[in-house]
Amino acid sequence: PPPSPECWQNMVLLMDKPKGWTSFDVVGKTRSMTRKFGVKKVGHCGTLDPDATGLLILCIGKATKLVDNFVGMDKVYTGVMRLGESTPSQDAATPVETFSQWEHVTDAQLADAARSFVGEITQIPPMYSAIKVGGERLYKAARRGEVVERKERKVVVSSFTVERDSGDAQFVKFKVECSKGTYIRTLAHDLGAALGSAAHLTALRRESIGEHLVGDAWTTGALFEACGPQLLEFQRVTKEELAAKELATAEAEAIETESDEKNHDEKTPSNDDTSSSDSESESEFVQLPGYETGVRTVTPAPDQSGKEVKEGSAVTVHALGVVVETGEKFWSTKDPGQQPFAYNAGIGQVITGWDQAVMGMRVGEVREARIPAKEGYGEGGFPTWGIPPGGTLLSTIEVL
Repeated sequence: PPPSPECWQNMVLLMDKPKGWTSFDVVGKTRSMTRKFGVKKVGHCGTLDPDATGLLILCIGKATKLVDNFVGMDKVYTGVMRLGESTPSQDAATPVETFSQWEHVTDAQLADAARSFVGEITQIPPMYSAIKVGGERLYKAARRGEVVERKERKVVVSSFTVERDSGDAQFVKFKVECSKGTYIRTLAHDLGAALGSAAHLTALRRESIGEHLVGDAWTTGALFEACGPQLLEFQRVTKEELAAKELATAEAEAIETESDEKNHDEKTPSNDDTSSSDSESESEFVQLPGYETGVRTVTPAPDQSGKEVKEGSAVTVHALGVVVETGEKFWSTKDPGQQPFAYNAGIGQVITGWDQAVMGMRVGEVREARIPAKEGYGEGGFPTWGIPPGGTLLSTIEVL
């Protein structure tokens, strides 16, 4: 693990992506831990297809500024292709659509054809790719059975070696070193065509990016296990520091209040409205009928004659979410890059407890809602946001 919790603020992490995960799955899983260290920014340096495995470089915190540096580095891949068969996606993600003779291909022809792709070559990106043409991702058109004209791209293949599988000559193992932007499945597809046959990718693993090797990378399980003790210690120290800070703030406020009262610098409002507000803000949570969710008013609406939120009402809110058991904030619409969100109240567009908590609120009113897991994100929690199974959510809701 990193030598200290402070390292998470500016760190590059090598991860070994498992098969079946998207690159964003790895980012999301890792972010669920970095958030607990107070770091929200996590970015990856080059997408791997879900069926591919291998090195994925993550930039965390301030290091996200380095993403472009890693994206531009050469990469090394190993994998397997199958001769005589082609697929729409050029890999095993879609069914075989054409079959071709492959038995005539000799080992020497295979090696010669691979060498012909070494150097600067042009590729036409596959239809099943995330490239945008005319404002739409190509894969969306591909799923409709459409073929869109794509521009050729120049890439550099530094080396490309192939070897027949000893058990099944239809399978070809390969290793390729190439520049950024190279589609390995397109390389396999074009190799098959050059041999007067066909081919598609059946396995792919990214071995390195620049000088960074997958052998030095973490699996998510190993990372979480190794960093567990450090995280617990960080949370303990953070809570102690927070408690000390709150105590110091409370003492300073008490001294200031005492000084103000003594010097009559400020007059404390004592009308009925203020008394009512103070009493209500300190009130206990009131359980909603038919639910375990409890609510209490923190700040009453300035205009008590305003319209109340009812089922189906269009409402815009600011919100802050905290995990009661840990005291950790997992979401706030006031965080940088976030904004208030709008929805229709009470019809299941957000979690159950929240839906009920906003009913009857007015513009300017602020409520706290204590929402148990089963009326929140479910008994399983929401680990990606740091919400543990069985956790309780404390949501502060302000109607705008």
